[in-house]
Amino acid sequence: MPFVSELTLKNGIEALNMDNKRDQQEEMRDVTSVSSEIIISRSAIDVLSHPYDDRLELAGMIADHLALSDTFAEAHAIWTMNTQRRYRNDLELFSDYLRSADINRSAEALFNDAEAWRGMSFGLLKGFKIWLEQCGYATGTIRGSISTVHVFCRLAGPNPTGAGVLDEASLASILTVKGTSGRKARNLDEARKHRHIPTRKGHKKAIPTQLTSIQAVTLKKVTTHPEQPRTREHDMLLTYRDALLMGLFVEHALRCSEVALLTIDSIDLHRDTIRIYRPKTDRTDIQKLHTHTRVAAEAYLSKIGRERGPLFTGYNIEKPLSTRAINKRVGVLGGEIGIERLSPHDLRHHWAFDALFNQTPLNVVQADGGWETEYMPLRYAHQIGATGGGAKITEED
Repeated sequence: MPFVSELTLKNGIEALNMDNKRDQQEEMRDVTSVSSEIIISRSAIDVLSHPYDDRLELAGMIADHLALSDTFAEAHAIWTMNTQRRYRNDLELFSDYLRSADINRSAEALFNDAEAWRGMSFGLLKGFKIWLEQCGYATGTIRGSISTVHVFCRLAGPNPTGAGVLDEASLASILTVKGTSGRKARNLDEARKHRHIPTRKGHKKAIPTQLTSIQAVTLKKVTTHPEQPRTREHDMLLTYRDALLMGLFVEHALRCSEVALLTIDSIDLHRDTIRIYRPKTDRTDIQKLHTHTRVAAEAYLSKIGRERGPLFTGYNIEKPLSTRAINKRVGVLGGEIGIERLSPHDLRHHWAFDALFNQTPLNVVQADGGWETEYMPLRYAHQIGATGGGAKITEED
């Protein structure tokens, strides 16, 4: 269904046409007879002699108005559910900030209605940034929240790309407010600690857990060891499932969401490949299975007794293992070898560092890691210094 309703457009044109006809009738009544000659006003002559009526112009005016009002709806249609969820969470924070100043703007209104952004200014966003810092949010969270406000201010900004609620000058000044990163972020955190202000909320780690190569290899072979013998079929499969699960994280750097979406036919043992759907980038990749993952996949698939359906399940074999359950299992397996709070994303970090240390080209790291741009591989490379010292130059004898 188009955003600009045909019925709405038709009704608008008819209404404007009625006004236009009334104007023309009034204009024609102004025609006066002088010495038995009919004198018609110049404007009436223009209307009567024009080769086309003005329906196209009227339709264009209405269509422009409706298109501007649909700017937010069009953006919603192309955002993933994860993106929408993140934006809504950030807008909840912004709504709380406005409420602290006795301004009533719900997150729902800010998400859906361009008019809710009328009056937004550089000063309000600067105040939001300071408010987040004083509330103890992490600098990364603050940067993300400011970026979200930028997204919606652009949507509410000047037409034709925005809804026309904010003018060009207001938008330009708003976009100058940015989060704090790098050395300045560290200095900010030090200053907040000195003032006894928290630098992070929640349980998310400030930095990823670092692994050694030996620990990574060990994780591919580890499983839990319950006190009682495993008797249920699902529990007896855990050793095989754990081996494949960790192979996918350690050797293939899959995201947790990507693992949760794998099905049995995602793995082709005849070609030694795995087909990976990446919801974050809406792309499907096919990778050659690494050695451990290939062996683990063969063993696991031979034991599960199913030919279709989700690759990893819980006790309900028709329902895929959730991302929450996968995260929890990785944490348990990390605990088995003494790594506290291990997450799938920690293993993804390790994979990137390991690949770069082994002189894997950045474009290969980007492709295999499933990143759309080279930004993240370059970021990892800078963290470990892998971009320095590799240039080949002419040496003296």
